[in-house]
Amino acid sequence: SPAASGTVVVSNMNDNTATLLDARTLTTLLTVPTGRAPHEVAISHDGRWALVSNYGTRDAPGNTITVIDVDARSVARTIELSDVRRPHGMVFLPGDTIVAVTAEMNRAVLLVDFRTGKTLRALPTNGRAPHIVGSSSDGRRLVAGNIGEGSIAMLSPMSTDTTKTVKVGRQPEGVAITPDGTRAWAGSNQDSIVVVVSLDRGQPLDTIRGFGLPYRLAISPDGKSVVITDPAKATIRVFDEP
Repeated sequence: SPAASGTVVVSNMNDNTATLLDARTLTTLLTVPTGRAPHEVAISHDGRWALVSNYGTRDAPGNTITVIDVDARSVARTIELSDVRRPHGMVFLPGDTIVAVTAEMNRAVLLVDFRTGKTLRALPTNGRAPHIVGSSSDGRRLVAGNIGEGSIAMLSPMSTDTTKTVKVGRQPEGVAITPDGTRAWAGSNQDSIVVVVSLDRGQPLDTIRGFGLPYRLAISPDGKSVVITDPAKATIRVFDEP
């Protein structure tokens, strides 16, 4: 297979920094400052920009996003989210001009104009602590895991459709959506299962067992494979996406 290329961006939660690594050699290129307790990273489709959500601490919830210019290897600016608290999961929508951001304390997914930093819309998730958000390839459907509610929220950022939720198990932290937007995969931290959901029907299709902690999930760009990390069992499992 061809050698890896590009840049890996890693948030360092306890150090309030983010590190840029060469994807081929995994050598450190640079470490830059962020806000307090950075949690998640999102990369634009063109690879130019990295966003780091500054989640904050228990006593001081965060409300900012650090913007890193990957090519220039520097912090470009900070997006202030005003009265929003605990930004966490993020994903760039097609075109890289709008970013979907979960806001845990606001129980919403924000649509933020990346160019201006302005919040365009807040989509309620109808559940507590929306944590991770995923987008279909066309940006017409989002899913977010309501970690405090045991459900995933199905969101339509480009329409006025109301939010629908589906129960998937306790503490669904890791979620992913297929590129065509037809199915979501959600990992339950407390029940140690992964639930596959039909987004068209709004109901579970399958339950996969045998995990310790299905912490993060990703679906390949061609929609054929699902990668699930399980730190409790020190494994990475790969599944076919039906």
